[in-house]
Amino acid sequence: MSSVMLAGSRHLDVIPAPAVQRLEELISTGTWFLVGDASGVDAAFQSALDARGYSRVVVFTSLESPRNNKGNWQTRTIASSLKSASAAKHTVKDRGMVEKADFGIMIWDCQSVGTLANVIDFVDRGKSCFVWTPGDEFLWEMDSPQSLGKFTGEYADTALAAKKRLTTFHRRQLRQGQLVQEPLPGAIPL
Repeated sequence: MSSVMLAGSRHLDVIPAPAVQRLEELISTGTWFLVGDASGVDAAFQSALDARGYSRVVVFTSLESPRNNKGNWQTRTIASSLKSASAAKHTVKDRGMVEKADFGIMIWDCQSVGTLANVIDFVDRGKSCFVWTPGDEFLWEMDSPQSLGKFTGEYADTALAAKKRLTTFHRRQLRQGQLVQEPLPGAIPL
């Protein structure tokens, strides 16, 4: 059974038609969806899945309880040793989601460093990630360093910041000896 990470920019709150179409296709196959708890695209994906009465959803958070869980689905907390609810704390959650997902669908505003870091992380792990940006009528497929490089060439500063965020995360993990990932709850065949 496949699993897909759904995520995107907090400044967007609509799921574009190409992503809705892909979501419908995946629902018909019984796919598990891993979605974050943030406002914006995470909440929009949650609303779309809840409106369809879909139950194969896990909401990921890095906080004590999720900020959004529109379908009252099971949750997965990815703990962080960081004290504040900064972007770095949520990066821990995102890395856990990329680790567990077979591929990703990202709705990107062309500015969010966190969303682009997710795309880069998928490609770095040899996984595909589909990306929508404003004005597109399709999902871009990032499935290799070459496709990623062509896509991010126009967003060099954001790509550099995203890579820096990933590097900082990996250094912190190595210092803390946190290389072992916990399995998802038993009800999820991942």
